[in-house]
Amino acid sequence: MQIPIDIRIGDKEYTCQPGTFQPINFSPAVASRIQALLRLWQVQSRLVSLESSWNSSDEQLEYARAQLNEVYDDFVERYGCIHDNQHLLKFDNVRDRRLSILTQLEVGAEHEKAAIFYGRILNPPPEIYGQLFFDEDLSERLNKALNKCLAERFKVDIDYIADLSGVNAVTAEDVLVESGRLFRDPKIEEGSRTVGTRL
Repeated sequence: MQIPIDIRIGDKEYTCQPGTFQPINFSPAVASRIQALLRLWQVQSRLVSLESSWNSSDEQLEYARAQLNEVYDDFVERYGCIHDNQHLLKFDNVRDRRLSILTQLEVGAEHEKAAIFYGRILNPPPEIYGQLFFDEDLSERLNKALNKCLAERFKVDIDYIADLSGVNAVTAEDVLVESGRLFRDPKIEEGSRTVGTRL
C-alpha cells in the first residue's frame, strides 16, 4: 500500500488517497502530523538499511541513530507518542505497513523508546551456510537467519527463515516468538503464521 501523495495542479496542492487521484481533505494540523510521521519512517528505514549492510561504518550508524532520536523526540514533543497518532495513516480501514513499523519504535505500556534508539539491533547478513552455523544453538541459528531475511527481503518470511535454518516453519516461528524476536499479531486468527519483528 502506498503512502498518501501530494499532487500539484496549477498553484494548488492536493493530498490524495493511495492509488487514486481522489483528494483527501486534511486540515493543516493533520497534514503536518502525517508529514512528520512519514519523515520519521524515512529516518528509521535509513538506519535499518545501514545496519543490514556490511559496508556501513560506525560513524554512519551513529549519525543515523542520532538523527532517528532527534526526529522522534521532536515528533513526541509536538504531537505525542506514535501510538496516539497511528490512526492518521489508516485509509479505507487498511493500515499502512509503514505505520506497523513505526509503532515498533515504542515498547511497553508507557511507550518507551525501543532498542534501536540505543544500539545496533541487526547484524550484517552473515554467511550462514557453513558447518559452524549448523553446530550453533537453534535459537542463535534462527536469529542469524532472521537477520539475513530482513536484510535481503525487508520483511519476515518465516518459510525462508526455516529453510535457511534447516527446521520446519512452525518450529522456526515458535522459537523466534519465544525468544522475543518475533511477535504474533493478536488480531490475526489463531493458527495462521502472521508475525512481525521487534526492533
